[in-house]
Amino acid sequence: CNDLLGGSIPLELCSSGQVRPRIDCDEIICGECCTNHFYGRCPYQVVLFGRAWDPENVTEIRLSFETLNGGVPSEVGMLTQLTYLSLTHLSLTGVIPTELGMLTTLTYLSLRENSLTGTIPSELGLLTNLTGLYLHDNGLTGEIPSELGNIENIDKLYLHENRLSGNLPLEVCALYAATVDCNEGDVYCGFDDRNCGGCESESFGNCD
Repeated sequence: CNDLLGGSIPLELCSSGQVRPRIDCDEIICGECCTNHFYGRCPYQVVLFGRAWDPENVTEIRLSFETLNGGVPSEVGMLTQLTYLSLTHLSLTGVIPTELGMLTTLTYLSLRENSLTGTIPSELGLLTNLTGLYLHDNGLTGEIPSELGNIENIDKLYLHENRLSGNLPLEVCALYAATVDCNEGDVYCGFDDRNCGGCESESFGNCD
């Protein structure tokens, strides 16, 4: 380790499980490593579904009609430059990770047609740039979080074909005023199947 080595740290030395993190040279266990004049930080990637993604550059992920094992990895929250995330018809299981709330640049999020369970995370209300949120055709339970009302730019909210309960929160109703058709409109919870109740608002009339 005192051979006056130089150059940048190779990617292969940075590998650590699913995430290849940034590592300073003094974190490499080889004694007085930094006397060898290594410089820079490790390039790193986030590995999801067996594929490597550059968190500093990837802006879109579109995967569909495959059979993948397991659920939505929490590491997806490290891809903070994403604007479009579509993981549809992949046979995904487990819960929706709260780390999705870290993807504040997202404008489109689809997890439709999987086998996801659990509740809709309130952290999705942090995605204030979303225009479309598609969580339908899963096995989600519980009430729709009122925090979704923070997504002021949303114009498509599809939650039908789940096992949701309660009413569509007033905070969400307020985003749409009288523009929602209960069965074919921009907010679709599956009222015909009584998967979730309607807004408690006169402007929604027959949605109750």
